[in-house]
Amino acid sequence: MEIPSKTIKIGYRDITIEPTRGSFYKENNYGEFDHKKNKIEINTEIDDIELANTLFHETLHAAMWVGGLSSGDTPIVTEKQEEQIVTILSNYFIGITRDNSWFLPLIQQCVGERKYDEIDR
Repeated sequence: MEIPSKTIKIGYRDITIEPTRGSFYKENNYGEFDHKKNKIEINTEIDDIELANTLFHETLHAAMWVGGLSSGDTPIVTEKQEEQIVTILSNYFIGITRDNSWFLPLIQQCVGERKYDEIDR
Protein backbone atom coordinates (compact mmCIF):
# COMPACT_ATOMS: atom_id res chain seq x y z
CA MET A 1 0.00 0.00 0.00
CA GLU A 2 1.22 3.48 -0.80
CA ILE A 3 1.46 6.09 1.94
CA PRO A 4 -0.52 9.12 0.67
CA SER A 5 1.65 11.82 2.27
CA LYS A 6 5.38 12.48 2.50
CA THR A 7 5.04 14.21 5.87
CA ILE A 8 3.08 13.94 9.08
CA LYS A 9 2.55 16.79 11.53
CA ILE A 10 3.33 15.82 15.12
CA GLY A 11 3.07 18.65 17.60
CA TYR A 12 5.03 21.57 16.18
CA ARG A 13 7.16 19.36 13.91
CA ASP A 14 6.60 18.22 10.33
CA ILE A 15 8.15 14.75 10.18
CA THR A 16 9.22 13.35 6.80
CA ILE A 17 7.93 9.89 5.91
CA GLU A 18 10.33 7.94 3.73
CA PRO A 19 9.09 4.66 2.23
CA THR A 20 11.83 2.03 2.02
CA ARG A 21 12.17 -1.57 0.91
CA GLY A 22 13.39 -4.44 3.05
CA SER A 23 13.79 -4.80 6.78
CA PHE A 24 15.88 -2.61 9.03
CA TYR A 25 18.44 -3.54 11.65
CA LYS A 26 16.67 -6.50 13.21
CA GLU A 27 14.23 -9.11 12.03
CA ASN A 28 10.61 -7.88 12.20
CA ASN A 29 11.70 -4.25 12.49
CA TYR A 30 9.70 -2.52 9.76
CA GLY A 31 10.28 1.14 10.59
CA GLU A 32 12.30 3.67 12.49
CA PHE A 33 11.92 7.23 13.73
CA ASP A 34 15.18 9.18 13.54
CA HIS A 35 14.89 12.38 15.56
CA LYS A 36 18.21 13.70 14.24
CA LYS A 37 16.97 13.48 10.66
CA ASN A 38 13.37 14.37 11.58
CA LYS A 39 12.28 11.33 9.59
CA ILE A 40 10.24 8.13 9.79
CA GLU A 41 11.52 5.38 7.53
CA ILE A 42 8.99 2.65 6.86
CA ASN A 43 9.16 -0.58 4.92
CA THR A 44 6.30 -0.57 2.43
CA GLU A 45 6.83 -4.19 1.37
CA ILE A 46 4.77 -5.51 4.28
CA ASP A 47 1.08 -6.34 4.48
CA ASP A 48 -1.43 -3.59 5.16
CA ILE A 49 -2.04 -4.35 8.85
CA GLU A 50 1.72 -4.37 9.57
CA LEU A 51 2.13 -1.13 7.61
CA ALA A 52 -0.63 0.54 9.65
CA ASN A 53 0.80 -0.73 12.92
CA THR A 54 4.37 0.25 12.02
CA LEU A 55 3.41 3.74 10.87
CA PHE A 56 1.39 4.32 14.04
CA HIS A 57 4.19 2.84 16.16
CA GLU A 58 6.78 5.19 14.67
CA THR A 59 4.49 8.23 15.00
CA LEU A 60 4.18 7.40 18.70
CA HIS A 61 7.98 7.39 18.98
CA ALA A 62 8.03 10.78 17.26
CA ALA A 63 5.31 12.11 19.58
CA MET A 64 7.27 10.97 22.63
CA TRP A 65 10.35 12.74 21.28
CA VAL A 66 8.54 15.95 20.34
CA GLY A 67 6.70 15.91 23.68
CA GLY A 68 9.97 15.61 25.59
CA LEU A 69 9.29 12.21 27.13
CA SER A 70 12.29 10.56 25.53
CA SER A 71 14.57 13.47 24.75
CA GLY A 72 17.15 15.65 26.44
CA ASP A 73 19.63 14.88 29.18
CA THR A 74 17.09 13.36 31.55
CA PRO A 75 14.37 11.54 29.61
CA ILE A 76 11.31 10.49 31.59
CA VAL A 77 11.44 7.00 30.08
CA THR A 78 14.33 4.79 29.07
CA GLU A 79 14.68 3.53 25.51
CA LYS A 80 13.47 0.08 26.60
CA GLN A 81 10.47 1.52 28.46
CA GLU A 82 9.59 3.70 25.48
CA GLU A 83 9.66 0.70 23.15
CA GLN A 84 7.37 -1.27 25.47
CA ILE A 85 4.91 1.62 25.83
CA VAL A 86 4.84 2.35 22.10
CA THR A 87 4.44 -1.32 21.16
CA ILE A 88 1.54 -1.86 23.57
CA LEU A 89 -0.28 1.32 22.51
CA SER A 90 0.18 0.76 18.77
CA ASN A 91 -0.79 -2.94 18.90
CA TYR A 92 -3.98 -2.21 20.85
CA PHE A 93 -4.92 0.88 18.82
CA ILE A 94 -4.58 -0.97 15.51
CA GLY A 95 -6.52 -3.90 16.97
CA ILE A 96 -9.29 -1.61 18.17
CA THR A 97 -9.59 0.06 14.76
CA ARG A 98 -9.52 -3.30 12.94
CA ASP A 99 -12.10 -4.96 15.19
CA ASN A 100 -14.45 -1.96 15.42
CA SER A 101 -14.85 -0.52 11.92
CA TRP A 102 -17.03 2.33 13.24
CA PHE A 103 -14.40 3.61 15.70
CA LEU A 104 -11.88 5.50 13.56
CA PRO A 105 -14.46 7.13 11.24
CA LEU A 106 -16.32 8.37 14.33
CA ILE A 107 -13.14 9.85 15.81
CA GLN A 108 -12.30 11.50 12.48
CA GLN A 109 -15.79 12.91 12.18
CA CYS A 110 -15.78 14.28 15.72
CA VAL A 111 -12.34 15.86 15.37
CA GLY A 112 -12.69 17.06 11.80
CA GLU A 113 -16.09 18.70 11.94
CA ARG A 114 -16.05 20.50 15.30
CA LYS A 115 -15.61 24.23 15.24
CA TYR A 116 -13.94 26.19 18.00
CA ASP A 117 -17.16 28.01 18.93
CA GLU A 118 -18.96 24.66 19.36
CA ILE A 119 -16.56 23.20 21.92
CA ASP A 120 -18.16 24.72 25.04
CA ARG A 121 -21.76 24.11 23.97
